[in-house]
Amino acid sequence: VPTRDEVLGSLIAPVAEHGTTVLLASHELTEIESVLDHVAILRGGRLVLADRMDAVHARFRRVTLVGEP
Repeated sequence: VPTRDEVLGSLIAPVAEHGTTVLLASHELTEIESVLDHVAILRGGRLVLADRMDAVHARFRRVTLVGEP
């Protein structure tokens, strides 16, 4: 049985390889970070961060998302 990351990767990779931007919304960054190379984070409908995933990791080393359940 394929993992969630494998399924996402198999759906997104072929489209992204052709230069198409794929917008994927999630509240769980850890669930999708393996399939993306850029991330944009919105808070209250406003863009608060947009960068390459590797730059986000380098900048924040540990990212903890806090929000209402």
